[in-house]
Amino acid sequence: MQKDGTDEQYKAIGFGITKIAEESIKIRPLFDKINEIILDSKDPLNKDYDMRGVLFCQCSINIAIFGPKGSIIINPSKNGLVISRPGGGLINLRLIQKWRKLLKFNDWFIDTIYGISRTSTALTEASINSRFKIKKGSELIIERKIRHKLDDFKSRYSVTIHDDNSITISLPNKNLLDKIWDCLLSFELKEVKLKANTPLFGAEATFKKK
Repeated sequence: MQKDGTDEQYKAIGFGITKIAEESIKIRPLFDKINEIILDSKDPLNKDYDMRGVLFCQCSINIAIFGPKGSIIINPSKNGLVISRPGGGLINLRLIQKWRKLLKFNDWFIDTIYGISRTSTALTEASINSRFKIKKGSELIIERKIRHKLDDFKSRYSVTIHDDNSITISLPNKNLLDKIWDCLLSFELKEVKLKANTPLFGAEATFKKK
């Protein structure tokens, strides 16, 4: 885990951050009062939401946490969780892009952007089931299922919102498939040589380590 800000800087914008495992952190809101946001069930993606005094979490290529006093970005990188310095907060928000799911849980307004590309920061048409798993019960659990090609956003992750409004963000332990995937992504194709008068698959490929 890497924190680009100090504990005092995070507390100044209203969040306490605690490391609870090797690649797992808990974020606790430190606000006395949080405004409630009403999710428009008729057309939630085509209206302006007033985000002042609201707890807002966005799950996409990374995780963004917003509160009344500022924001934090958490990248699920190949080197573990990277927590940004505190930034500015949101005032208004209009959600007009498709391939996203909006949820309300306790005092949190959650925006899951599931149309994320596996290889870039661009959006692409996708099914939510192929990108995220969402489980809502006594806690809300959002898991990003895909591994990303870019190192800054490589790992799968899970976000759990608890009854007390705290949030746990975790990276999974790497299984054998994860390790094989990392190995494959560490090589890139250097050149392909096609041979004349050979069967359909008569080609030589040369790879080099990145």
